[in-house]
Amino acid sequence: MRPRIILLPAALLYLFGCTYGYEITTSITRISENQYEISATLPEIYFDDNNQQLTEPYDQIAFIEIQGRYGSSTSELIDQVRIEGAKVGADAIIHIQHHYISRESGELLSELLNPEVISPNVYNTIAITGIAIKYYQ
Repeated sequence: MRPRIILLPAALLYLFGCTYGYEITTSITRISENQYEISATLPEIYFDDNNQQLTEPYDQIAFIEIQGRYGSSTSELIDQVRIEGAKVGADAIIHIQHHYISRESGELLSELLNPEVISPNVYNTIAITGIAIKYYQ
């Protein structure tokens, strides 16, 4: 009975604990030292071509970057940018840019044990960047 107790956690670690590149990646870099409460509503989105609509003064809170997983859509990542913006208290996300990047996915343990047989899967996906802002009140 004891070997099963040891093998089960090892098998679960092998299957789930060592994968990479299969999830949406979020990076938040604080620009402002000001801390704001989480926003109850999702922030507005302003792409580079419509930033001229901003007339109110604002504080730049954070730089946000979202990297998609294989098959991610632009709308899915824009929704994620808005969610992350709300977490830092943003009223809007400005300078939204959309570009493509290369990412890798795989199972680290398999690659370490069999490097000549198993290599990471390289794929292109979407990345969205923007600046979270808070209007002065």
